[in-house]
Amino acid sequence: MSIQIERIPLSVQLGTEELRALEGLLESSGRVTLIVPDFGVRDACRRALADAGCGVGVDVTTPDGWIQSLWELMGDGGRIVSGAQRRLLVTRSLLCNREEGGIRGEGVASARSVRGEGAASAGGAQSEVPASAEQATEDFCTPGMIKMIARAARLYLPYIERRADSATCSASERRIVRALERYARSLQDLGLIEGSSAAAVLSEGLAGRLPACVGAVVLRGVHELPEYLLELIGAVASGGMVRIVLELEAAAEAEALAQRFGVAAHGVAALAQMSAGDASHPGIPLRFAEVCGPSAREAAYGLIVSAAAREAGSAA
Repeated sequence: MSIQIERIPLSVQLGTEELRALEGLLESSGRVTLIVPDFGVRDACRRALADAGCGVGVDVTTPDGWIQSLWELMGDGGRIVSGAQRRLLVTRSLLCNREEGGIRGEGVASARSVRGEGAASAGGAQSEVPASAEQATEDFCTPGMIKMIARAARLYLPYIERRADSATCSASERRIVRALERYARSLQDLGLIEGSSAAAVLSEGLAGRLPACVGAVVLRGVHELPEYLLELIGAVASGGMVRIVLELEAAAEAEALAQRFGVAAHGVAALAQMSAGDASHPGIPLRFAEVCGPSAREAAYGLIVSAAAREAGSAA
């Protein structure tokens, strides 16, 4: 498994050493995928690569965009669900629970009447049980619950489908699993798929064939690494090269990733000079300032910058 885990000073812009490393990967593999956490960093990295003359051959994207592009290349033709579609379908799956709860309540009432509990008792049950079931479902279908189940579907749907054991779940957990199962059926009916499920399918497919576009992958400053993304990274590393670059401060995260993939996280000492900007004066301390009041901001920041410039000049 070819995975490198490194910790270096990072900023929004690509540093000189980072650009040099990307150029080396580009020469050896012909194409590099650079994965960054968000669109702002993506645009800044694209600009830095264009200014350095190596914009062609380096695809800068986000984790979701990477999975989307791979799915378009190797998927079954289904579309990855969007955030708005996910929320709508999750809400519908919870509302379907209300209808099922009402049907179950009516079934209980009918069973009681068949057993001969009396017309009055049966009538009371018929009016009482569906109301309580509907009330419980209304309490269950809240904005917070919709958000929670949508997040669970986005991150864990393929694993819930594989490993959910209703025998060991509580009543509330079983309702969540049923809602996710209805959500999964809705996706299938509409020709949609979750990004996590697409990544799970891709992980299995990449084990047999590795396209050229994933021969060299660099993850830069990506801290949200859910299980489906880690599985996809492992599948790519089985036949290609993956480099995970984290901030100097992310020692615990680097160690956890190193244990996950069975590799060593490369030390900071040899990489400490790899700055995301100009590293010619690594000894100058950083300054942090927060000025209260909009009218004082410009003058205060001007004084702070002037003082830092004078200190840098004297140090040089």
